[in-house]
Amino acid sequence: MAFSTRDKEVLRRLAAEYMEFALLPVQKEKIELWKALNRGKMVRPMVLIDQLPWNELNINDELTLQVEDPFWRGFEDGLRKQIYQWRHFPVDMVLDPYLTVPLAAGFSGYGLSPHVDILNYDRTSGVNAQHFENLIRDMDDICKIKDIVITHDKAESARIMQEAECIFDGVAPVVASHGFQFHIGVWDYLTQVMGVENIYIDLIDRPEFLHAAMRRVTDATIAGIKCANELKLHDDIINTCHCSHIFTDELLPDCGAGKGSSAYSITPSVIVIPDNLCSGFIEQLIL
Repeated sequence: MAFSTRDKEVLRRLAAEYMEFALLPVQKEKIELWKALNRGKMVRPMVLIDQLPWNELNINDELTLQVEDPFWRGFEDGLRKQIYQWRHFPVDMVLDPYLTVPLAAGFSGYGLSPHVDILNYDRTSGVNAQHFENLIRDMDDICKIKDIVITHDKAESARIMQEAECIFDGVAPVVASHGFQFHIGVWDYLTQVMGVENIYIDLIDRPEFLHAAMRRVTDATIAGIKCANELKLHDDIINTCHCSHIFTDELLPDCGAGKGSSAYSITPSVIVIPDNLCSGFIEQLIL
């Protein structure tokens, strides 16, 4: 699809409004408060509102998308949501003084997709009651879980960045994303391909089987992290991790000032490490 003049005008208008907020002095003040919190010397409690019911918040068409190009329509969606949040309930959110453009990078997943029955379906919402079919019933099924594979189309990423520079020239600086933010939700995935009740039962009846399944998911996840390391595709400049800003002097002292795109540096922007991971996960991760 050819990029239209109208699409460009819509994006430039939104970018100008975003930058008006992003360049306010309060952004720097909030960064310092977040760094104080994250170094364990809190000045005051910090508040960030996240995981919002966006389908219920579109007042006066503030969230109504206008861009036709599929890629830039997704970009418009993110931009509108940041602007909306800053207008109505910014609390302690921090806006980067630039626009981050996604890379043309691929994430294979685990090769086995959940089979889901959705109840009380609401097309406007991403949150619905769901029932997951058990796809992991024996050892052979465990082998269906494949290693995560990361890919990067550098030529396409370069094309997207060139287009971004053309669209936002004179309005907002653009920065290429550094890659992926891994969420090590290995239990989350397993519950989706087995069902929560089935896991509870197997914890009692077949603990060895459940350990084998978790080991396969863990190994598949580590493979993906190693793949992203090789391609240097870990996002060390994203400023939030699981509903909280992660500014620290050691890892992200300022917007865009990440310390490297390798997961082996174990930055909060890369890895969320729950305390119930399969035994040996962290040791393998840092070897």
